[in-house]
Amino acid sequence: MGIWIRSQNKECLGYTNKIGYTDFASFQRKGHYIVDDDESNHAYLGEYPTKERALQVMDEIQGHIWESVRAVTFPNDGYVAPIFEMPAE
Repeated sequence: MGIWIRSQNKECLGYTNKIGYTDFASFQRKGHYIVDDDESNHAYLGEYPTKERALQVMDEIQGHIWESVRAVTFPNDGYVAPIFEMPAE
């Protein structure tokens, strides 16, 4: 099961089955990033000031997925937006 995610800079809206954290240690611009970690794509989704904050956002995405599954399983509980928007910092 995947999820629709809109990137932090609002320039990308995509469906992914796998997201991941990276600090891009070898990247020219160091930071803490959440990326679409699909085999065919490594799109940047959001940049955060610390690893802890990036992992907190991943927890938010996990919660959104859970709420989406719950909404499908128990439709009378309410509506859940099908797209997660990456929070800005």
